[in-house]
Amino acid sequence: MKCSVIVACYNNPDLILETLDSIQKQTYQNWELVLVEDCSTDNTLEVLRRFVAQHNLADRCKLIALPQNHGVSFAKGTGVQHSSGEIIVICDHDDALAPNALAEIVKAHQAYPKASIVYTQRYNCDYQLRPLEIAACSQVVYSDILEDQISHLLTYKRSCYNQTSGYDPFFKLADDRDIIYKLEEVGEVIFLEKPLYYFRISDRGISQGYEGFNNSRDEKLIAALNAVTRRNASRVKQITHKAFSQFLAEHYLLQAEGYILMEKPLSLSFLISLLKSFYYNPLSNLTRKLKALLLITRIKRSLVGILSRK
Repeated sequence: MKCSVIVACYNNPDLILETLDSIQKQTYQNWELVLVEDCSTDNTLEVLRRFVAQHNLADRCKLIALPQNHGVSFAKGTGVQHSSGEIIVICDHDDALAPNALAEIVKAHQAYPKASIVYTQRYNCDYQLRPLEIAACSQVVYSDILEDQISHLLTYKRSCYNQTSGYDPFFKLADDRDIIYKLEEVGEVIFLEKPLYYFRISDRGISQGYEGFNNSRDEKLIAALNAVTRRNASRVKQITHKAFSQFLAEHYLLQAEGYILMEKPLSLSFLISLLKSFYYNPLSNLTRKLKALLLITRIKRSLVGILSRK
């Protein structure tokens, strides 16, 4: 089986060389590399062209330079469209694959022909890609939409991807969650406990920071709502009302906690998120909710400050 490794690239050319080097050193050799350069503002495109030329990869590497920036979801979708392998492998541009990653992935896809997704355990690494710990990833249960266990390394069969609507360019921070939901609906999900991916913990990513955290949670909620709508219509892997209410309660609680961590004067948005969490599941995570309630005094102080300036 041929693997198509998709790497969406945007800025940070100093990190991508490690990524490309790890792909080139795979023990499994039936692969192609699809690089989608998303109109970076630095010299990333030049670095990619130089790497392909220096390593004589023109025959097995496709380099697509987008004329304008569209975001990671569009870039990944473009990469899949220009690929030809039976297995799609998604690798972020600042991470790396273990040398035997593709070999293990192919073996799993062959062993589980009905699997749409095969994903693996990963190492959480420092900025130099030195492993710090093995991440807390595990086998997912499709009916528990609250779980966020599918992580890098994400791979899927092209035949299954073609049964979905593909990547949605709307998603800038939750593209992975959206496509995972879609792929869950057309096949089985297999987890390999072997850590085959090196995930770089960095503060340079688009989804970092508390504002980014809240935006990511909002996009994940939209992806979940879309999934519930699809599954109710098709009656495939439907989500129970209880499970979805729990998901919404957790979503809004995390959103409220995000406002707290931003260390700004708390606004009405914080209170609305907290009340929504109580509404969808009053008793879940009660201790966290009560701690958040104690901070409502910050809203009062903020309002007093605003009124005093008028």
